[in-house]
Amino acid sequence: MFDPNSSCFSHERTAMTDCISRTNLGRVGVGVAILLSGVVAMGADEAAEPLRSDGRKPYVHRLTLYDHDGQAIDPTDEPAAPYSPTRTCGKCHAVGTIRHGWHFSADMPEIDAGRPGEPWLWTDRASGTVLPISGRDWPGTFRPADVGLSRWAFTKRFGHRTPGGGFADPDEEAAGAAEESLRWDISGPLEIDCLACHSTNGAFDPGEWQRQIALENFRWAPTASIGLGVVRGSAKTVPDDYDPFVGPNPDFPEQSPPTVEYDESRFDADQRVLFDITRRPPAENCYACHSTRQVGTDAPPTWRVDGDVHLSSGMTCTDCHRNGIDHRIARGDAEETAYSCKGCHLGSETALGGTYGAPVPAHRGLPPIHLEKLSCTACHSGPWPGPRTSTVQTGFAHDLGIATRERTDATLPRIDEPIFLRRDGQITPHRSVLPRYWAVRHDDGRLQPLPIALVERTARKLNAQAGTEREGAPSASLSEVGREALRSALQDAWDGGGAVTYVAPSSFEPLRGALFWPLAHDVRPAAQSLGVRGCTDCHAAGAPFFFGTVGEGILEKPVRMDALHQGRAWAVLFSGRGVFKAFALLCVVLMILAWLRRTVAPVPADSAEGGSD
Repeated sequence: MFDPNSSCFSHERTAMTDCISRTNLGRVGVGVAILLSGVVAMGADEAAEPLRSDGRKPYVHRLTLYDHDGQAIDPTDEPAAPYSPTRTCGKCHAVGTIRHGWHFSADMPEIDAGRPGEPWLWTDRASGTVLPISGRDWPGTFRPADVGLSRWAFTKRFGHRTPGGGFADPDEEAAGAAEESLRWDISGPLEIDCLACHSTNGAFDPGEWQRQIALENFRWAPTASIGLGVVRGSAKTVPDDYDPFVGPNPDFPEQSPPTVEYDESRFDADQRVLFDITRRPPAENCYACHSTRQVGTDAPPTWRVDGDVHLSSGMTCTDCHRNGIDHRIARGDAEETAYSCKGCHLGSETALGGTYGAPVPAHRGLPPIHLEKLSCTACHSGPWPGPRTSTVQTGFAHDLGIATRERTDATLPRIDEPIFLRRDGQITPHRSVLPRYWAVRHDDGRLQPLPIALVERTARKLNAQAGTEREGAPSASLSEVGREALRSALQDAWDGGGAVTYVAPSSFEPLRGALFWPLAHDVRPAAQSLGVRGCTDCHAAGAPFFFGTVGEGILEKPVRMDALHQGRAWAVLFSGRGVFKAFALLCVVLMILAWLRRTVAPVPADSAEGGSD
């Protein structure tokens, strides 16, 4: 046994091989240590209690790197293996528990789906497809398997918009049973990369993460993205029958498997790497996936966007969106929690005076019914509502934060905000998208989305034919090719029965096909909240809260906002408040005149004589 007070342990020898070798227990002890460390890495939750510091000072993570087989990495090896976050971090942390966290559990139907959030959106201009995909049971979304997406295809398309794990990290049984099992053997899984969130020095590169996933270098992506080394070669070019023990084929040098060239300056004399990480990730790390920007002619320039008031005051995302080792992120929608809007600003059972010394809102002059019928975000979150909704691009849907020359204001999908809807009895701002996709209508009226691969392949073939006929013109869009031509081609290509149809909602109204999810950021300060200028911010004739339009420019008949949050009757009545006030004032005047007439008018003579009798 080793002494927990020894310098070996105190200097983070979490790798048991390092500890035992430096206490001269010999090669037998090292072999036992390797075996035990492998057990810990594969089942940290069951094999041993994870190491913990329990201090508020960030722990110094000076670590030995481990590969996917549990072997310690020597950067000078030829070839050197990429490091495994699961094996390396799993020496101390309960990776089995972490896998159930909110960002990694989309493939686990047993996990509570929670309130709807932004789905992944598969877009394809050629076929006119905007298809919402989620592993959770959110209304209006489809699971990957429902649209013909395997774990492999999902990872190729959306893996760069995740921190790894979930669909991108199948167990051996799932990977072996998959149609692309040979590809999984070559590329390896895309493990949860802890540094995507927890690095503090901005070294994690989302662009490199995307590039490695596009090359199918799933196993190598964490190494390249954090800059531990350079990854050369591509698993995508390697044939299915590639044998890693034989090596690359000299006759086909372009079919080079991925290799790692480590930056040896990152390693100390004991072959350990210092990871600059924190349990309180900076907001910039969250922005890698959760950025937004308004687009269009009405959008303000970037330099005029202040961002969220909480971040401007020095807070970071995880101050409110907290979690334990289970990584079940607090989402702020449970109003009784200490880290919701009300928990911080009004207090709760767990935060009697509010959290972070948040100011208590006075809401002077605001009728209490507003606090019952409106969520906090209705007045304080998102862009100030205008005559028409704003168009916004998001990191999830438009790859914000990743450099490209192809992104324009018109890049699909079109997402609108703020749209005020009732949720859980309160009017809440939302973002929305109109899904459009090809499906099969069965005899019972049920719609089944066509496999995405079939739709894209057919649209490309049809567009190529149209381009050839027009003497090399660029690929045609859906409108150029013609919806009916594509429908006919898909009907011929589909052999599963049923009539192929194009599902395209004609309204943003709920339950009519539009997809909605709540928005909470950016939060505006009190001085910029709805109502700060009085009732007319919402209740004036033509005020956007009631009379703004949704779907302008993409629908023949845009929807008025009050129809969506079921406030039309109140809006109509309130618009006549001037007439009502005049009528009420007239009634008061008439009552006063009647009272004065009865009080000061002279008494008739006959009434006086009758009184003397």
